[in-house]
Amino acid sequence: MSHRQTNPTDGIVGQRIKAFRIQNGLSQMQLAQKLNLTFQQVQKYEKGTNRVGAGRLFDIARVFGIAIEDLFPKADWLRKFPPTGAHNSHDIATLVSSIETLRLVQAFTSIGDPKMRKRLLSFVQEIASDKEDEKTPSN
Repeated sequence: MSHRQTNPTDGIVGQRIKAFRIQNGLSQMQLAQKLNLTFQQVQKYEKGTNRVGAGRLFDIARVFGIAIEDLFPKADWLRKFPPTGAHNSHDIATLVSSIETLRLVQAFTSIGDPKMRKRLLSFVQEIASDKEDEKTPSN
């Protein structure tokens, strides 16, 4: 049996599966049980080391209550990635693969007060700006 090599899109699909899994509050084991798989197989999908077949994509989308295309990057978004699959720290696929980022986004979107969200965003941007200033050598 020949195995086809994975490509950067497989990695992005895996990261999106992970993001939807976390968003839905499921462990790898829970998702695996819903899909009648082992948790190791879910791990391999999420890491992009195994390709996800069309039937399995359908099952995964059904579990999350999403359209299959939600598991894929938009074509114009994908063009931003170099063919090697190298990622910089600002690409969305890398960001959503971080549990901390997902939890931050979930918490942020649950804040109902628009003024509070705006204040929090300003605060985080200020912290990020201060971090960038520390990297820049002063004259």
